[in-house]
Amino acid sequence: METITWFHKESGFTLDYATSTEIIDAMKTFEVRDDDVWIVTYPKSGTTWMQEMVSAVSADGDLESISKKSLDDRIPFIDCIFPFDIRPRFQELEEAASPRFIKTHFPHQLIPQGVLTKNPKVIYVARNPKDVMVSCFHFYNAFVRNAPKVKWDEFFQHFITNNVPWGSWFDHNLYWWNRRHESHVMFVTFEEMKQDLVKVVSDVSKFLGKDLDKETIERIADHCSFGKMKKNPQANKSQNLMKDTVNGDTGNTVQFMRKGKVGDWKNQLTVAQNEIFNNLYKDKLQETDLNFDKFVL
Repeated sequence: METITWFHKESGFTLDYATSTEIIDAMKTFEVRDDDVWIVTYPKSGTTWMQEMVSAVSADGDLESISKKSLDDRIPFIDCIFPFDIRPRFQELEEAASPRFIKTHFPHQLIPQGVLTKNPKVIYVARNPKDVMVSCFHFYNAFVRNAPKVKWDEFFQHFITNNVPWGSWFDHNLYWWNRRHESHVMFVTFEEMKQDLVKVVSDVSKFLGKDLDKETIERIADHCSFGKMKKNPQANKSQNLMKDTVNGDTGNTVQFMRKGKVGDWKNQLTVAQNEIFNNLYKDKLQETDLNFDKFVL
């Protein structure tokens, strides 16, 4: 199996090339505030979707005001340092006024401990693992980082052995699933967002202590529909995918947001791969009540 050179090992985890030792060390002392709002997800689970929703809700539905600031600046991604960042996001956040809105993919073992021990609001977005796996495959291959593109069969093996950025989907999701009943934790699925976005916007509004009227909630839901999100340059950040760390513009036109569908895995997994993953899925979740069965099996 070919080594994917745009990933690296750190603290026992496979991480993205842009998650440095400096960041891992900084997370050990990063000060979490009780009025923080953390959007925590495994990659490609609806993170950007929830970021835009939280932005709109926190602005009381003032969509014009949030459009004046990039999504990355409204809700910084604390895990990585990219070539287009002026300085590490965690340093900006240390100086930012409250309340802070923060995005992370870190598993609980690497996330700042205050997220686990204090009471910041945590919105965890989960998505069925087969669609996550397929979406991650296409997403990582959109980057040209002086490394060969990984083939699907190779990536499948990397995913089921946790040799992908941010580790095991199962461990990542189960930690927050087991804390979903805590008052400061909201656990929501990508599939719920696809099924009834208005309800999810309403639930997020209540969770964040907002009392938005029906018209505002519906307007936010319309703004956050996948079709409009894909056309929104602040959300569909394709320009950042087109930059190679060494060679500059790669000509890559792959967009940050691809299909946003439920069940797209059926177009990718072979019959044999599906059987292998089903056995893994049943083994990892058999003693839990986390259930994506109707979207996976």
